[in-house]
Amino acid sequence: MNASGLGQLSGESFSDSHVIAWALGAVVAVGLDRAVRYLRESRQRKTERKPIDSPANLSTQQLLDTIVNSIPSSVFWKDRDSVYLGCNQAFADAAGLADPAQIVGLTDFDLPWSKEEAEFYRQCDRDVMERRQVILNLEEPQTRPGGQVEVLLTSKTPLTSEDDDVIGIVGIFSDITEMRQAQAQRDRLLVEAAELAQVIRDSPDEVFIFSRDDLRFVDVNQGACDATGYSVEELRQMTPMDLRPDFDEQEYRSLIEPLATGEVSHLEIQATHQDRDGNTSPVKVNLHATDYRGKAVYVAFVSDLTEVKRLEQRLVQAQKLESIGQLSTGIAHEINTPMQFLHNNVSYLNLCCSRLFGVVDGLRDIALQADSLDLAAREQLVADLEYKFNLDHTRRQLSQAISDSEDGIDRTVQILEAMKQFSHPGVRERSGFDLNEMVQSTLTISRHRWKDSAAVEVDLAEPLPVVQGYPADIGQVILNMVVNSVDAIEDRFGDSGKGLIRISSCEDNGGVVLTVQDDGGGIDEAILHRVFDPFFTTKEVGQGTGQGLSICHDVVTKMHGGRLEVDTVPGDGTTFKMWLPAESPAVEPELEPSVTDQQLAMLGF
Repeated sequence: MNASGLGQLSGESFSDSHVIAWALGAVVAVGLDRAVRYLRESRQRKTERKPIDSPANLSTQQLLDTIVNSIPSSVFWKDRDSVYLGCNQAFADAAGLADPAQIVGLTDFDLPWSKEEAEFYRQCDRDVMERRQVILNLEEPQTRPGGQVEVLLTSKTPLTSEDDDVIGIVGIFSDITEMRQAQAQRDRLLVEAAELAQVIRDSPDEVFIFSRDDLRFVDVNQGACDATGYSVEELRQMTPMDLRPDFDEQEYRSLIEPLATGEVSHLEIQATHQDRDGNTSPVKVNLHATDYRGKAVYVAFVSDLTEVKRLEQRLVQAQKLESIGQLSTGIAHEINTPMQFLHNNVSYLNLCCSRLFGVVDGLRDIALQADSLDLAAREQLVADLEYKFNLDHTRRQLSQAISDSEDGIDRTVQILEAMKQFSHPGVRERSGFDLNEMVQSTLTISRHRWKDSAAVEVDLAEPLPVVQGYPADIGQVILNMVVNSVDAIEDRFGDSGKGLIRISSCEDNGGVVLTVQDDGGGIDEAILHRVFDPFFTTKEVGQGTGQGLSICHDVVTKMHGGRLEVDTVPGDGTTFKMWLPAESPAVEPELEPSVTDQQLAMLGF
């Protein structure tokens, strides 16, 4: 672009180039309407000018080119017929032109804009020139050479001659596409934030926002009000300790200290909440620190776990019954053996009774004939009677038959009691139990499962501290570990021989330790870290749910505050080690049993 382009607006040449540069600068600095006034005033003050091709004039013109082309906005000017007379480099770039000089003589219909856009621009030009009014900050679309449509913020003003005739138009526009996109994105985010806030406010899950300074609730959602029975206003006068009466402020701050110090970004806590009426329920609390309305706060998302705990307990009970179902054939065999010799012994006892009754009848006859028989005759009759009914043999065998029957009954009762202890949901209250007794009961009901596959060595320390907890659930854990060991041994040895299972117990660190070790094939180290994951199993479809060890881990860690660890040597065996505190934390499941006493009675337990 050069200064002569502007001169074409009036049909004559401007030689006072510094005035022209001042005017173009005014286009940006003081607005288009004032720029026109400067142009007109410059014509009135013109004096003698140097020829346009003088070296001084050319130097000033080059300066003018630099200034105009440095303007970041697009500047253009047209004649009365909307034919372009000039533009700056920014406008040329927008129009897909290499040099601003290429714009001279073109119209909007010659440029990349769409036909509709060109007609719109021309109509705006007419309105500006015919009505002599300035258009400021008009948003309009513009199609670029690449086909993309940009949003422009355009201002136009008419140019007039000394006779106050409109001789053309000058305009300036800025590309505000990115700004509008950013505004649209901001508006979308604001709408989404408002909608998300409404979703959170109406969520049935509890949301508590409380101050990091005094722990007082700043805000809560409707779910928190519904769960606690308090109104928003009441909760804003409370702290988390009011919902956890077993905690004081010092204990609570100690609990969330890793979050307060930035050691962790969030905390997950399982706790018990108390509502307005004093009812308690298990909850999971997810805590994180943030800012809310200019205050440093903690945000707690709280989920009621009552139903989850109930379902977990039903799953535990279902697996117990599944285990019993898998062991039922072996248990039936274990019961059948003592019942068989009980049946034989009862038959023999019946024979013995017949013999004894025969002896009694014979002795009665002898007694009735006592007056007519001498002593020798009576002794002979008695001897004949003893021989006839094999009294000496009966005397020797009768006691043994009764003793064997008692042993068979005891064995049967032992098996049934072990089954009942294992399968019965019982009272969901913590009670003291002997871990060694749990081991013996578990081995009793699982004997048929392991007796043909493995030898079992038991080394149980006596006495062990009494463990406070849930014995039926610990029985499930022990059974699962034993059965897993049998499976591993069978996978390794098949029918070629027996493996070995070692079970030991001892006192350790204020609690008791139970170790179950086998010489099976071990666990692949690549999956060792997943053995306690829910639904993870290496067994074929239909042979396992993948819930066994996951449930065992929850029972030991969550219900008893203990530890369950696994160590393995691939190809050489696995060791499970369970540690239980003698005084485990009081974690009340508060769950309904999935099998009632009546149902168990119907099953014969």
